[in-house]
Amino acid sequence: MPFIYDTLTGIFRDYTQQFNDTYIQKILNIDENIVILDINQVLTDILQNYQAFGFDDYVSTACSAGTLSLINQVCDENSKFIDESRVHVFGDLIHPSAMAHLGLGDYILSVLNAPIQYSSVLLQQIYILNNIEQNIQREIHGLLSQPLLAQDSKMILNYSLSHNQLRNYQGIRSQKII
Repeated sequence: MPFIYDTLTGIFRDYTQQFNDTYIQKILNIDENIVILDINQVLTDILQNYQAFGFDDYVSTACSAGTLSLINQVCDENSKFIDESRVHVFGDLIHPSAMAHLGLGDYILSVLNAPIQYSSVLLQQIYILNNIEQNIQREIHGLLSQPLLAQDSKMILNYSLSHNQLRNYQGIRSQKII
C-alpha cells in the first residue's frame, strides 16, 4: 500500500508543482502586494516527517468513504466510515484532514501576522530608544542648569548638542573642541 500511495502522491505532487510554478510566474507579473503561501510545500514537509507534526498516519485516510472500496459513500460528522482511532494527515484520498487543516491555518496566520509582529517589535525598540533619549536629555539639562562645583571643574559631553546649544545654558563656558 505505501508503494501505491507514494506513486499516486508523486503524480499528484508533480501536477500540483507544475500548476503552482505556472501560477506563481503569472502572479509575479502583477504589480501588487501579494503574499504567496506555499501550502504544497507545507504538506510535503508534513508527509516527510508526519510524526513530528503529531500525526499517526499518512497512508490511510480518516474517511474510508469515497475510496475504491466505498465509491458512492460520503463522509460527514456522523459517518460510520470515519476512523477516529488515529490522527491522519488526509481526510480522504486528496484532501487534508481536520487536524492538517488546523495546522495549515496556523501556518497561514503566522505568515500573514509576521509583518505585524515584526513591526510591533521595531516599534517597541523605537519607543524604548525614545525614552532613553528623553531621559538623557533631562539629565543633561539638569546638569547644565546647575552651577559647576568648582571653578576648575571640567565636563566632557559626547552628545548631539551643538556648541551653540551648549552656550545657551547660563553660567556655562563652552569651548568648541574639534
